[in-house]
Formats: sequence, C-alpha cells, structure tokens
Amino acid sequence: MSKYLAGSLCLLALTACGGGGGDDSGNGAGTPVAQPNQSWLAITPAAPSVSASVGQSQSFSITATSSKVIERVFNIAIIDTQGVVTTDTRVVANSSMSYTATLRTSPTLKVGEYSSNLELRLCYDDPTVCRSPVDGSPWKIPLKVTVK
Repeated sequence: MSKYLAGSLCLLALTACGGGGGDDSGNGAGTPVAQPNQSWLAITPAAPSVSASVGQSQSFSITATSSKVIERVFNIAIIDTQGVVTTDTRVVANSSMSYTATLRTSPTLKVGEYSSNLELRLCYDDPTVCRSPVDGSPWKIPLKVTVK
C-alpha cells in the first residue's frame, strides 16, 4: 500500500514553483507519465541517505528549487510505496521558487538497510491520482535509510 505524504492524503496548495519535463515513461493508469525534461527542478540532496536508531523516527529534509514559475495553483504529494517514511511531513516555502519538505523515517523499521524511491508529484488535480501533472512530474528521489 502506498503512503501519501505531505499530511496523509492532505493536498498542499502551492502557488509558485516551476514548469518543465521528465522522461516519458509511465506504468499504468493513475500513475503520472513524466515529460522529457525535468531539469528545471533541482532536488537537494538528489539521493538522501539517512541513519536512524532502531525504534526511533529520524527527520530529514529535501529541498526542491525551481528555475521557472508556474502561474497556476498546484498540489504536491511525496509518495513512499515501501513504508520507509511516515506520513508526518511538513513543507515550507523558502521563497516563491524553493520549498523544503521535512520527512521522518518510520520508527517501526528493524535494524538493517532500506531503500525506497520517493515520488515527488506536482499536479493541477489530486496528486494521489495526478491525471493533470505539472510538466516534468513525477520526480523519483532515491532514499537510503540505515537503521542501527
């Protein structure tokens, strides 16, 4: 079962960011098909690596910075299909072109290494379905979590 972050299926309306592309791979109904160019949105870190203690939830942040402005209101979702992160997500605007999401690892993870491809969706409609993605959406963010 997918976990929809950014407030457990809660949609965050953002009014500025970017418009661009991705690749044109997609894998089925309800899954956004990426566009040819995603370069307008820089994600930092591009591949987060997080260390956590067993039984504890560790916070980490991802910043998305745009080189373009989207004139229409859109919604955002960060999706983890592996259960590596919780739905306790906070998104703050650093500026009209930069947003930071703070996420938390799941406290139920046992000792070991975990991987997930977080999916960042920017959509004009419901991002859990994303039938009307912003050009470039979705972005894949490879996440590695080490639990000790």
